[in-house]
Amino acid sequence: MALRELDIHTGLFTPGFLIAMGSRELDFARENGYPLSLITIGIKGFGDFVNTQEPARSKSALMKFGEQVRSITGEGSIVARVGDDEIAVLLPGTVKSKAESIAGQLSETISEDGILIGLRVSEGRIAFGVADSESEVAGFADLLKASKSAMQDISI
Repeated sequence: MALRELDIHTGLFTPGFLIAMGSRELDFARENGYPLSLITIGIKGFGDFVNTQEPARSKSALMKFGEQVRSITGEGSIVARVGDDEIAVLLPGTVKSKAESIAGQLSETISEDGILIGLRVSEGRIAFGVADSESEVAGFADLLKASKSAMQDISI
């Protein structure tokens, strides 16, 4: 894995890597009749946390969060930082209902802890959106937009 594939602050994949892999996986899913889902997680204050905390502390906390997301989403998932306040999880071979269940598990984990990566979620907002390869989208960029458009706030 080349360094440019990883976000230096979080250890998560970069947006560019997600788009490249997402495009490839979406094409494969459509050609072979396999499901593919995408979860977008919006965390208000996530970017501020990265940009204002001690670099070592925020990097460690964000890497831990990424590991937690990967442990819930499974081995084949691709977890990437897609913006200052957003993370996306690409789930090849996963139908939308299963992706929604995974998003629920992520929400429950965050709710139980009450704290996410050193950021008190109760002070901010967290939202989840899910889209899948069955959506009427031309390509992966549209799938990402559909997932973002589907985002709904979660009560913590």
